[in-house]
Parts: sequence; structure tokens; C-alpha cells
Amino acid sequence: MINCIVIDDEPLAIKLMSNYVNKHENLKLVGEYLDPIKALHEIENIDVDLIFLDIQMPQLSGIQFLKILNNRIPVILTTAYDEYALESYEYKVVDYLLKPINFERFSQAIDKYQDFNVIQKTESESTTIRSENSNSIFIKSGHRTIRIELKQVHYMESKGDYLYIFTNGEVTKTLENLKDIMLRLSPNFLRCHRSFIVNMNLVDFIENNRITLGENYIPISRAYLSEVQKYIQERK
Repeated sequence: MINCIVIDDEPLAIKLMSNYVNKHENLKLVGEYLDPIKALHEIENIDVDLIFLDIQMPQLSGIQFLKILNNRIPVILTTAYDEYALESYEYKVVDYLLKPINFERFSQAIDKYQDFNVIQKTESESTTIRSENSNSIFIKSGHRTIRIELKQVHYMESKGDYLYIFTNGEVTKTLENLKDIMLRLSPNFLRCHRSFIVNMNLVDFIENNRITLGENYIPISRAYLSEVQKYIQERK
């Protein structure tokens, strides 16, 4: 399922888009927001795959929202104004829906999103080469391809377009994303937050919804708390 949120300052517009999301067999609605600023704060704690975003909003415009979001999550714009179309495509915008929006056009946008996901995955796989040795991976960083020993990885953090891999005293920067790299890691790696993956073999202790790993404190978000609890229960 594709986890979606709808952001619009008009309640009727939110109701329409939410109904379309609920009607589509591949979509799941995980949030509705009249306030885009609140949405920006809360998407750090929920698992969101796709955002339906209005442009003309008083607290924060859709374009401003896109700039702050910094291409972290794909967006389908929903607006009554077409003059922002060109500017919006400088960001990770999948489609541009002009109001009033019918369900057929909405479904076409979802098809575009699914095609977009396939392209993104293909590009991601081309930058990361899986090692024959399951204890390591090869990561494309700049013009170099670097071999990373998984046992030396403390944690990984996603910031903007980049993923930072923290090993013993070193940091590797790559265009890989957390969702794809998680598929290539050994079972002791756990995603505890939208922006973090942790090597659970190196964890000192867990307290107050955060993981202590040496001098580093890694947050556990509400969206991933159950995964952390499940991991711990299975190893007791």
C-alpha cells in the first residue's frame, strides 16, 4: 500500500482528495492537514510515501513547502492555478492536478507515481552494487565506489538528497536512500525513524524513545516504535 497524506487549507478539497485516496485500492490515507506547517512537523514521525499538496495556502505556500521538504517525499500538486507548474517541476513533483479534479485524472496521477517509483528504484540500484560477501556492500560516493563493512557501520542518517553512513570514525556520503538500502542490510540493522537506520549489535541501551549508541543518540519515532519493540521481544 502507498501511504498518503492530503494537505489543503480548504476542508471540502481535503474531503474530496481523501475520498479519492480511500477509493483507490493501492492507497492508504494516513493523515489530513489544513495546516502545512503542522504537516511538516508530523511527517517526521509517520511513514509517508506520497503527499497531495495544495499550492495556495495562507500559512505556507505549496512551493515553500516543497523547498523545505527538499525532495524527501514525492508530491502530487492539487491546485486551481496553473502558473506554478513550471516552477514546481524543479522539485520531486510527480504530477500537477488542476482543480476541479475527477477520479479518472486522479488515477492517472497515481499511475505516474508508480512509474516514477520504478524509475527511482532502477536509478538507486545502479548506484549501489551488492557484494557477493553478505557482510559488506559497495556504495557509490561521488566518483568512487566504496566497500563498506557492515559490522563497522554504527548508523545511517538521511538528510535531504543524501544518506550519511557512520562507521568507525568515518562518514560516507551517498545518493542511496534508506528504503532501498534497508533491503541490502543484514537483519541486525533496524529502521527506527524516517531518517535513521541503526546497527542494533552496537546499541548500548534504549531509553525515553531514543537509542544510545556510544556518544550518539538516535530518535525512535512513533511510526517505527512497534518495529523496535518487536525486534527486542524476538531476541529476549
